[in-house]
Amino acid sequence: MVRGLKRVLSLRLSLFIAAGAVTAISAVDAALAASRTFIGTSSHDWTSDSNWSPAGVPVATDDVAINAGKTADLSNADAAINNLTLAGGTLTGTGTLTVNGTLTWSGGTMGGAGKTVAGGGLALSGSGTKTLNRTLSNTGAATWTDTGNITIGTGGVLSNEHGASFTVQNDQTISSGGTSPRFDNAGTFTKAIGALTTINAGVAFNNSGSVVVQSGTLKLAGGGIGSGAFDCTGATLQFSGGTYNLTAEASISGTNLVFSGATVNHSGSYNVTGGTTVSGGTANLTGDAERWHADC
Repeated sequence: MVRGLKRVLSLRLSLFIAAGAVTAISAVDAALAASRTFIGTSSHDWTSDSNWSPAGVPVATDDVAINAGKTADLSNADAAINNLTLAGGTLTGTGTLTVNGTLTWSGGTMGGAGKTVAGGGLALSGSGTKTLNRTLSNTGAATWTDTGNITIGTGGVLSNEHGASFTVQNDQTISSGGTSPRFDNAGTFTKAIGALTTINAGVAFNNSGSVVVQSGTLKLAGGGIGSGAFDCTGATLQFSGGTYNLTAEASISGTNLVFSGATVNHSGSYNVTGGTTVSGGTANLTGDAERWHADC
């Protein structure tokens, strides 16, 4: 009985010590976390200690800022940080930057052959244009607010991953700034408020997830492919340019659908309860058309 009691007390003491050690380690990690700003004293190299204020290459617990006029080149390694604020500066290079916290982008450029992973939230805000010439992968919740437009250039891919969300809360435009820019949606893309959001000619919009138009009009002008759902209940979806090839798995439903210049080849289900307006282009609906009210 005494021996059994000793074993229990020993086990509880061990667990208490282990828990205390974890708490202590967490406290040390929090204490070591820093806010670092790229100043580029000696070069553009992300991995140089002297290019940061305070000095030291950022680690996974650090918050990072790249401000206007500064270019941080992440090419010699991959990196992981906590939060990133890109406010008019440039992130470039061939490496992968993983942002585990929030990536706040109010203006500036992401370029190079590398990849940026927004793992803990993506906030596109402010009045500045966001220029994307690399892959930006959103795996969390993204919001696009305020008056700043997005330009996707050569090598640029904005990827809203499966299980992620990209919510538009403005009336701005995604434009082409180079060769073969893309917006790949495997998650949920929502036009939540406002009158008109346009994805301009030259920017392919590929949808294998869900597109939800809750307010105003979502205007797609750059073509693309899709196996996902388009739902414009209470709003309008407009195909205004380019060629869209939608598979049998794809669906279009909602209140108002406008074909105004695009070629849409859709072999999936079609259920538009308000009106379908064909003012230009070609609508090849070869799937299950439950409701088709055409105003030509």
